[in-house]
Amino acid sequence: MKKITLFVLISLYLITLSAALFAQPVLVSTMTPFPVGTTDSIYGATASVAPGSGGAGVTWNLSGLTPVAEGTITVVNPASTPYFSTFPTATFCAEVNPSSGGSAYIYERLSSSKWEQLANNYSGVGTGTDYTPDPETAVEFPMSYLNSVIDTFQKVGGSANTVTITYDGYGTLITPFGTYTNVVRIYKYWGPGDYDYNWYVTSPNLDIVLSFDMQSNAYTFIRTASTTAIKEVSAKETAQIYPNPLTNSGTLKISAPNGLYNAFLTVADATGRIVKYVPAYEAETTISRDQLCPGLYFYSVENSGLKIASGKLVIQ
Repeated sequence: MKKITLFVLISLYLITLSAALFAQPVLVSTMTPFPVGTTDSIYGATASVAPGSGGAGVTWNLSGLTPVAEGTITVVNPASTPYFSTFPTATFCAEVNPSSGGSAYIYERLSSSKWEQLANNYSGVGTGTDYTPDPETAVEFPMSYLNSVIDTFQKVGGSANTVTITYDGYGTLITPFGTYTNVVRIYKYWGPGDYDYNWYVTSPNLDIVLSFDMQSNAYTFIRTASTTAIKEVSAKETAQIYPNPLTNSGTLKISAPNGLYNAFLTVADATGRIVKYVPAYEAETTISRDQLCPGLYFYSVENSGLKIASGKLVIQ
C-alpha cells in the first residue's frame, strides 16, 4: 500500500512539474515590446531544418541552422524618425540597418485589442510595404493556444486581402545562439504555399526572435539581447579599437581562440542610431572614419552571436 501511495505521489508530482515547465503563455496587451535603445543583430539562414509542428510544450530545435549576419535592428522613438508624419499613430518603431548599407523603418501600433503593422522596411514613398489603407494585424489580445482570427488588410497600391492568424504552439526554442523559454509561435496563412511562422518571446518583453517565410524558404533571426539566449562570454575573447581617439583610420583587433564566426563591429551615435557596420573576417580589420563627424560614439563587437566587447570611440 505504501509503495502504491508513493508511486501515485511521484506521478502527481511529475505531472505537476511538467505542467509548470510548459505553462501556456497567454498574449495580453500589458506585454510590451523591447524598450527604445534596444539593439539586436539580424541574421538570415536557408531552411536546412524544417520549422517543425505546433503543439503544447513543444521544443523547436533549430540549432542546426547556419546563420549569416545581415545587419542590425534598433528600437527607436517613432516621433524621432523621418517618416513619423506618415504614420502618426505608431507606438513602436524599429530602424533596420542592413549590412549592405542604408536604413529603413518598421512602424507598428499596439492597442488594448491588437498589435498591428503600419509599414515594413519603409524609407519613403514607394519603398517597403505601406499598410496605410488598412494595417495588418500581427496578434490580437488576449490570445491563447489554438486561438485563431481572420484579419483584413490592404497595402498602398493593392487590393484588400485576408490572413488567418493562429497561435499554434508554445514551448522552448533552440537556435544557434541559445535557448529561449516561454516562447509562443504564431502561424500566419495567406493562401496555399504562402505562410509564415513567427516565434515570440513573452518575458520580460513580447517580441519576435525568429521568423520563417515559406515563399523564400528562409529564416530570419533577431538575436534579442534581453532574453536568456545570451550566454556567458569567455574571458579569453576580447576586442579593442586602436588608436582611440581615431582620426582617419584604425584597427579592430579581436582575440578569439575558437575562431571568428559572423564577427562584426557596430558603431552608434549618441542617439543610439547605428552609423557604421564592419564585418570582421580576420583577427585584425582596418576601419575608416568615412563620413563620421568628430565626436563621441559607442561601439560593440560580436562574435558567434555573442557580444565580446563594447565601449566608447572618439572621432577627432
